[in-house]
Amino acid sequence: GQGFDNLVRHIGKFQEQFPGAYFRSNKLISHHGQLLSEWTMYNRDGSEYLTAHSYARFNEQGRLTHLAGFWNA
Repeated sequence: GQGFDNLVRHIGKFQEQFPGAYFRSNKLISHHGQLLSEWTMYNRDGSEYLTAHSYARFNEQGRLTHLAGFWNA
């Protein structure tokens, strides 16, 4: 999707599907306007659901221009 409103809708749908779930960032690597993140998602009871990676790019103003996630479900 594109745009801030679409991202907010996506987050809302996630919260409906996984109430009480949360994320912990394991590792962040930033280089020349790009970011690579490894993160773990936990169920509301604290049990680990999955560990995955996200990649992001930012423009010269520091605004997010691209976001992609990679995981095995």
